[in-house]
Amino acid sequence: MEQKLINRIIRTARRENWTYRDSALFISRIRQALKLKKTHSRKLIQLPTEAEWESFFSYLIKNYDFMTCTFFNLLKVTGLRISEAAYLQKDQIDFHKKRIFVRSGKGSKDRIVPFQESIYTDLHELTIHTEKYIFINRLIGLPYNARYWEMIARQISQACQINTKLTPHTFRHQFATKIVNKQGIEIAKKLLGHESIATTSDTYTHISIDKLQEKYNQVQF
Repeated sequence: MEQKLINRIIRTARRENWTYRDSALFISRIRQALKLKKTHSRKLIQLPTEAEWESFFSYLIKNYDFMTCTFFNLLKVTGLRISEAAYLQKDQIDFHKKRIFVRSGKGSKDRIVPFQESIYTDLHELTIHTEKYIFINRLIGLPYNARYWEMIARQISQACQINTKLTPHTFRHQFATKIVNKQGIEIAKKLLGHESIATTSDTYTHISIDKLQEKYNQVQF
């Protein structure tokens, strides 16, 4: 941007006594007129080690009930967002086709998420004992919210002395990592429910780099 244009805008702002709000509105209107989108700098995702994951699930199975174990296993094999899993309803699950219909996910987008045989029996068992929500607090008749599941993940992480941050959303990153490495970005985009492949690519670029280095290291010079 040329300095003359900047000076002209500054003179106008001073002459008309612009407030902070006025200047912010001016910049916002320029962005809208030019159809500019805000860019985000993404931090490198740090995932728990295989040993830490094993420790987490070992402690989970030994110390928590069937429903809690099923919840975290569901996150592991589907990559659902925490809110999508927490408020999962019986009629969203197609056991014949092994699919979950996610209603109005992020961005009000519907999508189909498959699940594997490893979670089939446990999910089916939970549906037998509920009329609507799968992961329900029977004392109050409502599903456990996201904060509850975050608390459980934190308790287990602390008990296992896991140094890497491990939240319910970490399961989604772990799921995405495996899908990208095994099946590629396009498949991951559809399973995660990302509107643009750029979102998936920007977030998980480090995965392809790791894979590239792994292939490189197999070459003898």
